[in-house]
Amino acid sequence: MISYYLENNPSSKGKVSIDEVTQTYKFDYPCESYSDCTEYVIHLSPGLYKFELFGASGGACTNRTSLFMNSDGNCTHREAAFLYGGNAVCRQIVNRGGAGGYISGIIKILHKITAFATIGGKGIHTCTRASANQDSDYYPSNMVKGGYGGGGWAANWYWQPGNNGAGSGGGQTAVMFLQNDLWHRVIVSGGGGGSDNCPAHQTEFMGADDGSGGAGGGFTAQG
Repeated sequence: MISYYLENNPSSKGKVSIDEVTQTYKFDYPCESYSDCTEYVIHLSPGLYKFELFGASGGACTNRTSLFMNSDGNCTHREAAFLYGGNAVCRQIVNRGGAGGYISGIIKILHKITAFATIGGKGIHTCTRASANQDSDYYPSNMVKGGYGGGGWAANWYWQPGNNGAGSGGGQTAVMFLQNDLWHRVIVSGGGGGSDNCPAHQTEFMGADDGSGGAGGGFTAQG
């Protein structure tokens, strides 16, 4: 038996889907903003619980997020990610966004306890102003914010119309017990890295100027 609400809005249940037959609760990202959100507060009764966490993908242009890719340019098998609920595919293209990671664990709860769940926000691919290669493009006020849950920020980059933008990193998904802070994290799934600019007609796949973000979860990166 569990109960839950949003930490910054106790009257809201967030976005949770429940399968009463399998007693499964799916906690989705509950906020409109990709970078500014809150945690779920979850009250757990004694019992055996399986946790499955999916990190958020990094920012990239449309249809440019890929499964984990080895150094030889080959991806992990799509079937492996599918077995764990993944939705990413292999895209052997330049300037890819990295898929988020996956992790699971079974935890035995011996007494009533409060958990906090961070659901990672997806990174985005954009620019904040018409400027490139300036020191001010690295000022926090001009950067592209990372996804909620610690996603990395990206420097602003705008070269010309149709050739601009940078992807920020996806946020971690994590579960904490007792307190909502770094030191009480028990299980974490990493977010994917953001990509370089979209147009890349002269960029070689896996070449020196291929600005792709890494996957957050290796073999079972899920997108």
